[in-house]
Parts: sequence; C-alpha cells; structure tokens
Amino acid sequence: VTLAEEGWRTLSLQMPVLEKDAKYFDYVPLFDDAHPRIEAAIAYLKEQGIENIVLFSHSCGVHMAMDWVRHNGDDKIAAYIGAGMGATDYQQKMAEPFPLDTMKVPVLDIYGSDEFNGVLRMAPERLAAMKKANNPKSSQQVLEGANHYFNTEEQSEALAEVVSAWLDTLSFE
Repeated sequence: VTLAEEGWRTLSLQMPVLEKDAKYFDYVPLFDDAHPRIEAAIAYLKEQGIENIVLFSHSCGVHMAMDWVRHNGDDKIAAYIGAGMGATDYQQKMAEPFPLDTMKVPVLDIYGSDEFNGVLRMAPERLAAMKKANNPKSSQQVLEGANHYFNTEEQSEALAEVVSAWLDTLSFE
C-alpha cells in the first residue's frame, strides 16, 4: 500500500544530498538550498489547481523542511508530516529547534519504536511544542517495530496507512 494507492496525489522532491559519509553538521549549511525546491514544488502544485498541500519529509529532509517553515511560515501548506524528526548523528545537537510550537497547520510527528535514540529522546519535547501550538488535529504516532527508514514492505505499508488515516481526519475541501 502506498499513499497513491490510498488515493493521495504525491510529488517527490530531491533535497540537497552530500556524499554517503556526510554527517548532520555537513548538511546544516545546505538547509537554505532546500527552500527554492520547496517553493518551486508548491508553485507547481498550485498551478495544477491543488490548494491543500501537505509537506511530508523524512530524516534530514525534516531539518530542511523545518528550516523552510522557520524562515517562511506555514501559510503555503495545509498540513505537515515529519517522519523520523530530529535525526542527527552521534553527539551532534540540532542547529536550531523545530518551530513546532508556532505552526498553525496540523502536524503529524511519526516515528518507529526502533528509531534512532535522538528521535526517541526528543519525542516528548516535540509533542510539548505541538501542544503549545494548540492545533487539535496535530498528532504524534509511533509505529511499533518500525525503524528509522521504514524500509521493509510491512513498515512502509504501515506508514502509508497511518499517514493516510491521519490525512483523512483533516478537512480538505
């Protein structure tokens, strides 16, 4: 099962990528490079007549998307989904906190129970920030048995099902 099979239209963006051994701190200077890619995707979708845009990012892409939100706000999107939010490399702290406490759109924070330690450790902090934003549609969900990459068929199907079910709770008209 994929999001497309669940009836959702998707558009995949290639975020800036470095060599395989690059660490979180190597990516921090590239966060701004993701902004025009996100802006172009939103403009393209709006040109297609799509108004309810949900930005969905994973792992380092979350850092890039959250940097975009931090600098541009969330007015151009209808919701945000972050999978594996807060992943960094060993002993590397996040450059800046996620702006979850100021986001107006609904947020889904989803991660696996077999996640990276940093993602698990920061879960209560992310949830508290989402609660501070006070959007009743925001949710934090754990997929039992899933790892950071959701890289088995079972894990990716479970992810798609949970995301689709959450999207179904939003009022898109």
